Amino acid sequence: MHRAPVFIFTFLLFTGAIHAGETGGTPFGDYDEVIRDLIPNLAKDRVSAQDAAIKLARLGKRTIPILTEIMNANIRAREPKGEGAKDPRQNAAYLQSRQLTYYSVLSLSRIKHAEAGKILLPLLKDQKALPELRALTLESLGLELFEDSGPVLQQVAAHDADPQFRKKALLQLSIMPGFWVQSEKLFVDALSSPEDDVRLLAAKQCYFARIYTTAVDRLIEIAVKDSSTEVRMQAMLAIGRMRPQRAVPPLVKMLAEDTSLNDRDKLQIQRTINAVTGIQFKDANGIDAWWKRQGEKEYARLVEVETQASQVPAAQNSARVAPPVEAAPTLKALPAEPTVKPFQGLSLPGAPEPAAEPAPKP
Repeated sequence: MHRAPVFIFTFLLFTGAIHAGETGGTPFGDYDEVIRDLIPNLAKDRVSAQDAAIKLARLGKRTIPILTEIMNANIRAREPKGEGAKDPRQNAAYLQSRQLTYYSVLSLSRIKHAEAGKILLPLLKDQKALPELRALTLESLGLELFEDSGPVLQQVAAHDADPQFRKKALLQLSIMPGFWVQSEKLFVDALSSPEDDVRLLAAKQCYFARIYTTAVDRLIEIAVKDSSTEVRMQAMLAIGRMRPQRAVPPLVKMLAEDTSLNDRDKLQIQRTINAVTGIQFKDANGIDAWWKRQGEKEYARLVEVETQASQVPAAQNSARVAPPVEAAPTLKALPAEPTVKPFQGLSLPGAPEPAAEPAPKP
């Protein structure tokens, strides 16, 4: 089916509504005139289309209706098969529909509004949707504002076949405090991921949430044995903020016996022990002397009591109240430009490589 007329018809309806007098008299005619000038650029070359998509996103929720119409009018386009594949017009129409779909989704994904998240969420549920559209949806600024997205993100993080999508879903959940309690198992399981960046993300989440007591044993193991220095440091930061008493004995032992530790490692272990015990030791010798004199005996009893009381997940423990969120994680500072490569099928030279996600500072 030739899709170009569908787009043109949708666009004419939109411009007709503008000329019908629904401008409201604010500067730029409630931005309708600006929107009308930008919309046709979505069907032009890559640079013009991307520029228009970003500018439309910056106009905010006003652009959501027309972007939704364009997306819905073109998203079901299918690649020509058989005799149709030989028809240049059908191929051109298909590629234009793909382009309009991609850039309308890109624009919607950059609008921080719950309605934009609601419109894109079905793409995340659809396993058959184009991967580039699902990737844009996972990075959508509106998902965190739309409550129904939480369970869907949890499903993707737990079961999606694509490991990159699972990672992006975890990243989205990490900035949605309303779903932190229900996502405890996902983040605790992620601490055992073979990928360093996933373990790092999970350790950071434990630091921010502070209520994942079922993660403590794994965090201690990571702090003592993990192959990644950055992951070990983040695990110790999380332990220092969560203050589990059973972390003290293995950390004291590591500080006293591990000859491979450098000065940075020793300092971080000392700071973690100081945070958990509440005692400001000046150096490793002070910790060792305290441990031999009284610490070992005291902590044998404390560890036993704590271990029995902390095996219940936060979601099942009504007595455990989540502490107030002092600072939101800075794990997702999405760039203004797309972070996925444009879809296959169009000649789009010079596509930007995905930008690296900034790591938060503890």
